[in-house]
Amino acid sequence: MSSIMTVTYIYLDDYSDEVCPCQPTLEEWAKWLSAPAPDWGRRKAAKDGDTFAAGAIEPLNDIVATMTDDNKWSFSSTAPEDADHFAVRYGPGLGWDADSICGTFGDIIDYLRENEDEFEDGAHIAVGRWVEDLVVTYHRRGDDAPRCTWARKQ
Repeated sequence: MSSIMTVTYIYLDDYSDEVCPCQPTLEEWAKWLSAPAPDWGRRKAAKDGDTFAAGAIEPLNDIVATMTDDNKWSFSSTAPEDADHFAVRYGPGLGWDADSICGTFGDIIDYLRENEDEFEDGAHIAVGRWVEDLVVTYHRRGDDAPRCTWARKQ
């Protein structure tokens, strides 16, 4: 069974698609949920105890891809067998291009081949695992700072 690490990207089902209204962390979701968001169909701020269906990307590692002299891709390591999230990062440790998200290592290799002109200096590949069936709970009591917590759906 997968466990979620501290550095995890959480996506609320109702407010995430190819874009997210905030950084996908519990802290940023808490801030964002604390105010109305009419552009996202939310007319009121969340209330203490409100829950949201969610999923998360659990980062596993990064792989550096470089083009060899014989025009083949070389990788700094292999992907874990249970990895199902691959995306080209904007740079080392940065976010990734949503258009590059792939579900298999083979698909990300195909993506690199199809777009190799963009990656003459190589590419940093984010590797992760999608974790489904989470519930995020919004907490705010009195003047306390808002916060969110997560749990697996039961």
